[in-house]
Order: sequence, then structure tokens, then C-alpha cells
Amino acid sequence: MPQLRALAERDGKLYGAADNFTDGFALGVSTDEGKTFRPMMKYGDVSSIRPCVREACTDACRMLATANLWSDSVCTERALADGGAGCAASGKIHGRRRS
Repeated sequence: MPQLRALAERDGKLYGAADNFTDGFALGVSTDEGKTFRPMMKYGDVSSIRPCVREACTDACRMLATANLWSDSVCTERALADGGAGCAASGKIHGRRRS
């Protein structure tokens, strides 16, 4: 069972913020009321910071890059198109699943 730090429910799915290193993922989802969680995202999946918060998040981003949680390019590359969701609606960090 993951060491969850936060929970949210959307459309009958339970989302949990976990410990990236202990649990092997940072964000997971459960469709069985929390009995099991399927990993959705790890720190290594983060690809960029949204432009609207880049300045405010730069120091934290570089600290995490220095700790090898993600590439330094995450702190400097432009965020990918987000399908129209604004920064306020979608959060500070943008992730992309790797193929």
C-alpha cells in the first residue's frame, strides 16, 4: 500500500499523491476504492513548467533538477500545448508520459 500524502476523487476514481521513491510513483489512481493504486506519473515524467509560473518556480525546479529528480531542461523548456486549459485550472507543473 502506498504512503499517500494527498487524495482526491473524480468521477469515481481515487487519485493519490505518493512518495516517488518509496512507492515508485508520485501520482497514482485507484478504481477499487483505494485497495490498489496504478502508477500514473513519476517525477521523471515532468517535462516543463508552465510559463505563467516559471519565474516563481525556477528556484524550486532547479533544486529538484540538482537532486536528479528530473532534467535541468525541465526548468528552461517551454511547456507543451495543454489542450486549452489555463494555468489556474491545471496547476504549476506540466507532465508528459514517455513512450
